Amino acid sequence: MHLPSYYEFINSVPIVAGQAAIEAIPELLSERAASRVMVISDAGVKGAGLLGIVIGLLKEHLDIALVTDEVPPDSDLVKVGQLAEAYGEA
Repeated sequence: MHLPSYYEFINSVPIVAGQAAIEAIPELLSERAASRVMVISDAGVKGAGLLGIVIGLLKEHLDIALVTDEVPPDSDLVKVGQLAEAYGEA
């Protein structure tokens, strides 16, 4: 595989990382007028206790419509469609 020596990546959404980044999630969602959210995770994140931390932060500020940890690595469009449908029904 050939990788170019130079490339650019343009992302239209912010990427927030680092110490205390997780605490910024409610404010970031609020700035975007989000009021009803879906939290998508996997079993590993849940098992590490991180999903509970995120849910704890979000439920103080937002309506959590759906939480799922049944997302396999490299999910396909079928899974995306299932999640979208579940969110619409929640």
